[in-house]
Order: sequence, then C-alpha cells, then structure tokens
Amino acid sequence: MKIRLIALASLLILYNQVFCQNLIEPNYKGFDFYFTAGCYWGAKANANYYRGVPNFTGDEDERDEAQPNLNLILTNKYHREEITNLITEHNHGITADDFTYEGSENMHYKTGFMFEFGVKYHLGKNIALTLVYSQIRLTSTGLVSLGMTSSNYNTGGTQYFNYPVIGKETRNLFGLCFTYMFRNDKKIYPFLEIGAHINSVKIRSCELAVEGVAFDMIDRYGGVAYVPNTNRTEVNPMLGGVGGGANFNLGIRIAFNSWAALEPFGSISIEKLKLTGYDQIRPNFAAGVRIVMGDRLFSNRMREN
Repeated sequence: MKIRLIALASLLILYNQVFCQNLIEPNYKGFDFYFTAGCYWGAKANANYYRGVPNFTGDEDERDEAQPNLNLILTNKYHREEITNLITEHNHGITADDFTYEGSENMHYKTGFMFEFGVKYHLGKNIALTLVYSQIRLTSTGLVSLGMTSSNYNTGGTQYFNYPVIGKETRNLFGLCFTYMFRNDKKIYPFLEIGAHINSVKIRSCELAVEGVAFDMIDRYGGVAYVPNTNRTEVNPMLGGVGGGANFNLGIRIAFNSWAALEPFGSISIEKLKLTGYDQIRPNFAAGVRIVMGDRLFSNRMREN
C-alpha cells in the first residue's frame, strides 16, 4: 500500500513539473517575423565617390572606367558649349565663351530610407538568432563650382557658380544577428544585437545639374564620346559590387501580448563597400521601428478553429 501511495505521489509531482509548470512559465521558444521602416545615414567618406574625381589606386586590370567621372563633361566640347550657354542665358549680363572648373565640395549622403524583413528564432528566454534582409536607398549630393570670366564691362572679373552633383545608390544587406533580451516582469524591456552581414551596392545614377539640365557622369557608351544628333550603343555598366560589414543594435521591445510587439531601435554598422577608390571602412547609422508578429498568432488561430 505504501509503495502504491509513493508511486501515486511521484506521478502527481511529475505531472505538476512537466505540465502545470508550463502553464505558469511561458515557453519562449519559437519564431518572430518582423518588418522594419527607418532612416539611414551613410558615411561622408563613401559619398565622395560621386564627386566624379576617380581615385583608383589598385590593380590597373580592375579599373572600372565607367565609374562617375566629371571629365566626361569637362573634356567634351559640346557639353562645355551647352553649359556655357546655360550659364549666360540664366545669368543676364554675363558674356563669356567658356568656363573653368574650380572644384567640388561638401559631398554627403542625405537621410536615406531603410526597410527590413527579419526572421528571429528564440532559443530561450533571453537569447535569439535573427536572419535579416535590408534594403537602403541613398542619395549623395554636393556642389561643383564653375568659374566664368565675363568680357562685359559691367560684370567684369571672374564669377563663380555652384551646381549640384547628385548620385543615387541602393544597398542590399543579408545578415545574421545574435540577440540578447533583458526580459523582466514588465511589457517593456531592452535588447541588444550583434551581427555580421554581406552588403551589395548598386550605383543607379550620378549627374551634374546645371540650370536644371542634367549631365550624366557615368560612361554608359563604352568610351564613345557624346556628339549631338549621333546614335550611340548603350552599354549600361553594372557599378558597385559586394562587400561586408558588422552591426551593433540597441533597442526596446514593447510587447502587447505573446505574439505582437513593437521594437524601436538604433544601429551602428561598419561597412566595407564596393565603391572603387572610395571604399574606406566607415561607420553608418540607422534608426527605425520594427513591427513584430510571433508564430503564436498563427497557432492561436489554429486552436480557435
């Protein structure tokens, strides 16, 4: 009899530990899926790629002649004539036959738009691994200064005109992050992430805009110079390429229930970008908000049905 009572008591204790305890302590394992929208600030050193001043120091066999080059405009007599006419037409009183290039300055990235899609697997209460894809659209801008010496008596001397250089690029990032969550009894708690990723840069355009007229700084015609009313075969070069980086994120998780949350966060990443001549490793910054949905959302629905 005693043996039966002991066995029954042991079964009750085991049942309590295995089944009832799960009702008290949640099971943290499972997947989260999230979408992110945010802002991204690129490094100024990399933005100098769009100045149009090639700075190639590597193997000559790897030189990419199609990269942004201001000389495509400055050394073409037809472009020079058109730019001279545009400046004199829009700045009355100036009479000149040509202009001089005085330099470029203040190249920088504007605040870019970032979106992400991530899949996070929770290994336990505090630790998770995340696979994430990010796309960032950036615009680089700066000024090119052109000088013009007027032969008109009233406007004699050299005058200077600043015109914008605008470059556009897309960055795609594929990464893996380790996440640590500082869970507590509240619905709001911090987290940090450390990760590494592969980046891929695509140069979409780079133009000098003079009085509203855009001049392409990318050689899209295999070295064939621009001549008015002449057809050229477009090559459409693929500029950019694959690099790598690492990131550190710090954020706050605002949990609404077991399957829905918001995660505002800030991020710093160190990037090695494929920007010929301007591929220095520099920090980039981002901030955004994640909309998080856990796999419990779908499992709850299945149980209800």
